Amino acid sequence: KNMQDELTVVQKKWKPLIEDHYTQMHGKTKLYLSEDAEILQKICQFEVDDFDEDVVVYPGVGFRAFSYSDFRHIQLAPWIIGRMKLEKLGKIFESGQYNVVHLRGGSKTWAGGDGSGAEEYVKKINSTFPTLKSYLNFLWKQYSEQVLNQPEPLPLFILSDSSWLAEQCIKKFGTGKYLNISFAGPMVSSGVHMASAQELAKHNLTKIDINYESLRDFAIMCNAKTIIHDGISVYSKMANLVKAHINPSWRITASLQ
Repeated sequence: KNMQDELTVVQKKWKPLIEDHYTQMHGKTKLYLSEDAEILQKICQFEVDDFDEDVVVYPGVGFRAFSYSDFRHIQLAPWIIGRMKLEKLGKIFESGQYNVVHLRGGSKTWAGGDGSGAEEYVKKINSTFPTLKSYLNFLWKQYSEQVLNQPEPLPLFILSDSSWLAEQCIKKFGTGKYLNISFAGPMVSSGVHMASAQELAKHNLTKIDINYESLRDFAIMCNAKTIIHDGISVYSKMANLVKAHINPSWRITASLQ
């Protein structure tokens, strides 16, 4: 902020938006990096020169490719680990002997979300899970196939951006403990990450607090025995796919509680 007038930015269209945490990027191609961001790979391979600008904004939209095994190179900094509080459950999480159900409420209008997002993603959500019943039935099928056949019953934890949705899941499954998030307000847009600074402040929270909880929940999923998810939400889908490749710094230990 102090150097805003001096800094150069690519793409230039980002200059007046650089401090806006809620810029909607879908379809705004002038905000994308050139060559649909493929220029970054060319820079990494020394095929073209790096950017001269001070700030490069890489919008998280469009096609992105990577290998899940690359996740072994992502190491959590100690100051992040120190904020991942797990309240009296450290020994359970350390053992890895637990299962997780991830529920995504913000993407579903019947759960309080506004259904916003990429058109293809929204269309798939609406057609696959038009009702609460269809959503829970799908997850129950996964749970029955993957968890009920385990040699011994394990603790089940529910991760969700909606306490209401977690309650419905626990009723359906007859078991489970909801690991609640700090934001206790109503569903915001397509999820808690779209809550404004003013709305978060009402709950004595900041966007940083929300980000820490997201990392906490991601680590919990990565260390779980089984993740039950809808196969559409990228958050839980990615956790399930990188489980076998996580860096040791993501392993949960009892000392984190």
